[in-house]
Amino acid sequence: MYDWTIDGMLRAGFSKKMADYLHGLWKQEKESGLWAEEDLEWAHARGFLAESAVAYNLKEAEHIEDYLSDYEYYRIWPLNSWERIWINDKLTLKYMLAGTKYDRYMPKYFYYKTEDRLMPLMDCPEDCRHSSADAVVLLVEREKKVACKPCNGALSVGFFELSYENETFYINGEVCVKEELRSFVEKHPNYIYTEYFVPSTQLGEIFPLIHTIRVLAIKDGEEKSKIAGGYLRFGTKDSGHANYMNSNSATVFAYDVKIDTESGRFSEGKAVYIDRIEDMPYHPDTNVLVEGTIDLWEEARDMVIGITEYLGLCEYMGFDICFTNKGVKIMEINSHSGIKHLQMRKPLLEEEWCRTYFTPKIEHLNCLSPEELAKRNQVMR
Repeated sequence: MYDWTIDGMLRAGFSKKMADYLHGLWKQEKESGLWAEEDLEWAHARGFLAESAVAYNLKEAEHIEDYLSDYEYYRIWPLNSWERIWINDKLTLKYMLAGTKYDRYMPKYFYYKTEDRLMPLMDCPEDCRHSSADAVVLLVEREKKVACKPCNGALSVGFFELSYENETFYINGEVCVKEELRSFVEKHPNYIYTEYFVPSTQLGEIFPLIHTIRVLAIKDGEEKSKIAGGYLRFGTKDSGHANYMNSNSATVFAYDVKIDTESGRFSEGKAVYIDRIEDMPYHPDTNVLVEGTIDLWEEARDMVIGITEYLGLCEYMGFDICFTNKGVKIMEINSHSGIKHLQMRKPLLEEEWCRTYFTPKIEHLNCLSPEELAKRNQVMR
C-alpha cells in the first residue's frame, strides 16, 4: 500500500521537493470531482494518479507491472547526480554544447536578464550588444520574432513571443508600445531571449506554430545510450504552443501523436484530457491528417544519442526537439521529464533493458538507513 501523505513519502525516501509536488497532485485530483472515489482508491493503491490510470487504461491492461508508477517515478528523483546542473537550465546547456558539433542544434541565444542587467550573449548582433532594454527593442525590430522564457523554468511556464510587424510591436500577439516592451524586459529577471522557431514545411502544414517532440534517452553505465520512448505534440488554437503544461480543466486537451523513435513514423493523434483520451487522427483546427514520416529523423536520432553519450554523466535526459525551417533544433533537455504522455504509447518497464535501469533505483531506496533517508529528503535541485 502506498502512503501518499508527505510524512509517508519522506519515510519512503522522497525528497521534500517531490513529496510536496506529488502530494499536491494527489490532493488536487481528490478534490476535483472528476473521478469516482472507488476509481481514485484503485489508482492510488497501485501508486498511480487517477489521470495516469485513465491515460494508460490500466484497468484493462494485461501487465500493469510494465508501467512505472507516478509514486515510484517521483520517489527516485533525482536520477542524475550533481551533473544535472549541466542541463537543468537553458543557458548552461547552451555553453556546454558551444563549440561542439552539436552547437548547431541549439537556438541562437541573444540575451540573459539578471536582476539588474541585460547581458548580451554569444549570438547577439554587434549593434545590439548593450545592456539597456532598448537593445531588445532593436533586436525584435530586426528579427521580427524573438522567443523569451525563464532560464530554468519548467512546463513552458512563462513563455513569451515578442514580435514586430507593420511598424507595430506585440507581446504574445497583443499590441504594445516601445515603453511597454522596455518595461517587460525590466520586470522579467532570469529570462533568456532566443531565436524564434518556425516549423518545417512538412510539419507546418499540420499546424503553423512550432511542435515539440519529447525523446527520452538513457545512458546506463558503460552501455551505449538508448532511446526509451517519445511522442509528438502539436499546439492547437486553444493551447497555442505545444507546451507540456497539464491543464486541470476537463475541457482542455493536449494534442499528442504517436511516433516510432526508430523510423520517425508518426500517426494516431489523440486528444488527451485530464480525465479521458479521445482518438483524433486529424488535427482539430486544420483538419489535416496527422500521419507520415518526419524528414531528417535519422539526423535527429543520431543527435540525441550523440549528446547523451557526450554528456554521459547525465544518465537520464528528456529532449524536447523540433523540426524547423533551419533543420533540427533543441528546445531544452530535462533531467526528470514527465512520463504520462510517454507511457500512453509505450510502458517504460516493458523492455528488459529499461526495467533493469529503473528497478535497482527503487530497490536501493528500500534499503536506506534513517540517516540516509533524511539526507535524501533535503535534496532541492
